[in-house]
Amino acid sequence: MTHRQLFINTLRKEKFKSILDVGCGFGQDLVLIKKKFPKIRIVGIDASPDRVREAKEVLGDTKLILGYASELPFKDKSFDISFTDAVLMMGGYDRAITILKEMKRVSKNKIFLIETHSGIGENSEKFLEYNVRNYQVILSELGFKNIQFTKITKEVWPGWPWEYYGFLISADI
Repeated sequence: MTHRQLFINTLRKEKFKSILDVGCGFGQDLVLIKKKFPKIRIVGIDASPDRVREAKEVLGDTKLILGYASELPFKDKSFDISFTDAVLMMGGYDRAITILKEMKRVSKNKIFLIETHSGIGENSEKFLEYNVRNYQVILSELGFKNIQFTKITKEVWPGWPWEYYGFLISADI
């Protein structure tokens, strides 16, 4: 099983009609979601023109938007679920907070994060490269509820940092 299959298995337990991939890259997650949930509304957004173009080649009529995760161009509560896959770890703390606030704003029910998580503080030099953060604290402070963590094991995603600090995190709005 891969981390994407772990995510798909988790989504099967949810009731939803729409989903937003924040930082969709070239659409790897969306391909699986479209296959497993063909009747839901799927949207992806990414800041890279090349990635959006590549995703459109693979995903056809799926709505893909060139834009920034920190400025989601959607109305409040536009999606049942929004998610990231290794997006928040690619920037600083303030950027992550801004993106999480935007995800909360555009989501009705829940967000999912496939990210690196730990109780280790942001200032720990050992973890700065991957921006390993304590999402229990961050999400609680932002008002999310029912925050749950599923460990990404070595069998699901081997190597640094995933087998040590990788989690599938869910939080209710």
